Amino acid sequence: LNDPAWFTNPFDGDESGMWSTDGHYYTVQLAALMMGFPQAQAYKLGAASEKPDSYVLSPSEMQERTTWVDGGLQQRYHALTGGYHGVELAITVYAILKTHSEQDLSDYLLHRFGDSYAHFDIENDRKGLTTYLTINQYVNSLDNFINSYLDENFEFLKATNLGDQVLSVLPFTKVKTAKSRAEIKKEFIDFMLSANHHSIFYTINSWQTLQDKILKSFPFHASQNPYQMYGETQLANCFTFGHASDGHDPDDIRKRKDLYLIYLDDLIELLSLKYNKNVSSQQKARIIGKFKRILEYSSQTPTDRLDAILSLEIELLKNPSANKVDFFIPIKYLAPNTSNINKQIVENVIGFNPSEDVKEQIDNLIKYFYASPDLSKEYVMGDVFPTSDGKAVKFTIFKK
Repeated sequence: LNDPAWFTNPFDGDESGMWSTDGHYYTVQLAALMMGFPQAQAYKLGAASEKPDSYVLSPSEMQERTTWVDGGLQQRYHALTGGYHGVELAITVYAILKTHSEQDLSDYLLHRFGDSYAHFDIENDRKGLTTYLTINQYVNSLDNFINSYLDENFEFLKATNLGDQVLSVLPFTKVKTAKSRAEIKKEFIDFMLSANHHSIFYTINSWQTLQDKILKSFPFHASQNPYQMYGETQLANCFTFGHASDGHDPDDIRKRKDLYLIYLDDLIELLSLKYNKNVSSQQKARIIGKFKRILEYSSQTPTDRLDAILSLEIELLKNPSANKVDFFIPIKYLAPNTSNINKQIVENVIGFNPSEDVKEQIDNLIKYFYASPDLSKEYVMGDVFPTSDGKAVKFTIFKK
């Protein structure tokens, strides 16, 4: 979720779209825990959702990444394509459920799923987000389109889309062999994820033409399907300025509550389908109800961010009987392997005082704590200290 809009809020560099660390790492982890995932797997899923923006090394340490300055990764990792929301969502969930690996999900696809909501133009919010569609509807519809598309073009693709195959009798010899239909499907999705103009698919239809065709092929109408994603203006190397022109507003979950809750609903369905979790309608209602209460109790807090609040809720869920609960907000820093030019861009432009951002997060948490009747009735706030390595702020609450 990184682009130049990041410079307006340096506490966390994930500011190019609505979902920052609170909408990726913390939201996914808390939802997974409430769905019944083991703690270690819920943490892993949260970290995967955050990975294109930050490496999550522990609950108290994150390293900032700068994939936002890589034009190719802006499209593949962050859905900054200028395409259509419905199409980007369908392509992403299809990749997760049909064609791509668990490693791809961990590296970027779970993050891209969140960004397919966060990165459609905020100007579309006023048009409404009332149409509910299931993840399965998108997957099945796109599968029908791809099968039809391959039927029309399969002979050409089979003849021109060749791969190397090692002969078993001559293990050091490779021959050209036509790729399977499944392999071609995966390459089609890769083309749509990254808009690679050098792909063989581009010789049949342009990426934009395929976006239009997929959108028209949906057998259902949803008001949000044609909403345009950020990234429509790209330089020669595909670099886009994302939503910098809209400032910080797209980052505020509380200003786009309806969209956030649709994302949450779809996230629960996606994780259920991917990992064969049987989540009842009552359980889903409890999860969404929990997030609605978090949004309600945080409505009077001074900052947009929900990091500390969600971190607290995660630790309470993990340690329901503990008399003392510690939780953290990492203060992100650039990863050591960040290229010098990217590091220079960030360090030269920002120039901020982290203590001010940390103070706002602390104020945010305290106001939320006392606005939540269950919390303030059962717990008392303890001390707030920076960790010894200076990479996080540590909070402690105690049972009364």
